[in-house]
Amino acid sequence: MTRASGSLKYPARVMLVAAMNPCPCGYYGDRSRPCVCTVTQIRRYRAKLSGPLLDRLDIHLDVPPVPVRELRAELPSAEGSAAIRARVVAARDRQRRRYRSDGFYTNAQLKPRQVKRYCGLDQHA
Repeated sequence: MTRASGSLKYPARVMLVAAMNPCPCGYYGDRSRPCVCTVTQIRRYRAKLSGPLLDRLDIHLDVPPVPVRELRAELPSAEGSAAIRARVVAARDRQRRRYRSDGFYTNAQLKPRQVKRYCGLDQHA
């Protein structure tokens, strides 16, 4: 936090997940239903989020609506908690082995230099 009188640093590890409609009516860009908002209404709606706040969100995704029939469709049988736990334990073990010489043990602890080292993408990616 920076104020006129000084600067403070609070340790925090946060993952923020946020969502919003594309416009006041919620149908801007929807292929199944027309948006009824004016350009001015859409601009005013989006202006409620400040630029500095949006600058701090690393990933922005447009998620299309899911038809109700798909939401009501029968889902395949869910994976059990024991199987999920086994996958998480295996992933944590891989991370612990991968980072053992760096002094940390999870992907969340990576600094930009380590991201470049461990998560580099090739030209195809």
